[in-house]
Amino acid sequence: MDANSLEIFYTVAHRGSISGSAGELGMEPSTLTRHIGRLEQDAGVKLFHRSGRRMVFSDAEAPLLEETTKFVDALNALAAPPPTWL
Repeated sequence: MDANSLEIFYTVAHRGSISGSAGELGMEPSTLTRHIGRLEQDAGVKLFHRSGRRMVFSDAEAPLLEETTKFVDALNALAAPPPTWL
């Protein structure tokens, strides 16, 4: 698991679609599909159920999404410009 794969997972989980997430991240859908597949292999569970073009959460996704959200929020806080009062 790497930061890039977690960002992809986070985006797909929130958008519910590979193609929409690919556009947002500036990547090819096939790249996102590979990353999700690797995450599922590493976790040993299906994180999403594919329903046509939609990605539907599986029961196994909730704990990973919660931790990934904390991670992404922390990264965003680090990347944010410092407050003007500093």
